[in-house]
Amino acid sequence: MIIVNHTSNVTGATCNISSIGKMCKLHNIILLVDGAQSAGHIKIDMIKDNIDILAIACHKGLLAMQGIGLLIFRKHIKISPLKFGGTGTYSEDLTLPISYPESLEAGTGATPNIFSLNAGLKYVKKHFEIINSKIESLTKFLLEKLKEIKSIIVYTHKDCHHGVVSFNIVGVPCSDVVSYLNAHNVFVRGGFHCAPLVHKHLKTLQIGGTVRISISSFNHIWQIKRVVKLLKKFV
Repeated sequence: MIIVNHTSNVTGATCNISSIGKMCKLHNIILLVDGAQSAGHIKIDMIKDNIDILAIACHKGLLAMQGIGLLIFRKHIKISPLKFGGTGTYSEDLTLPISYPESLEAGTGATPNIFSLNAGLKYVKKHFEIINSKIESLTKFLLEKLKEIKSIIVYTHKDCHHGVVSFNIVGVPCSDVVSYLNAHNVFVRGGFHCAPLVHKHLKTLQIGGTVRISISSFNHIWQIKRVVKLLKKFV
């Protein structure tokens, strides 16, 4: 099996899923795609791209509540349960049902979260182009402005416009930058972002990771300008 991040939650870089899918199909290798950062921002075609399993964290681009995920897999894939317990169906049995999705969903389902995902999917589908053109525009503007500040190292490529921007200020721990921005009601994340191998590649493991700004379609250009102004003042 090959497991790949579709879009990095650290740098915003997106890999060529179609190319990887073709290679996997040629060599009869299962392809599992982590679409946590790409779903809702990039259209994903599991059949066209030869994706066998797609895993999604729905609270990001699909705008659902935290605590719900999607696992979509093709008919030839067989997945065994990791958790065991009551399901509400066939309650007299000591084992889980053998049919999907019940066999993978022990315990009480998070019904409010499921409804939130339904609402998020409908909203994103209806406004897909507007959402992502705005995120692209704001990301591009932020990257251009950050690169004008000499003491800032930007780890996100200038052509990656999916709303994820990682950077550091030379000689300053990222935690200090995060604390400063948070104190001014700008909420960003610092550290390793659950992705230590990416930070090993970026050579940021030794300095505590990076500062990450995540841009939403609900953000506005004045907010981006304010972040840049605050960073210039901090520097």
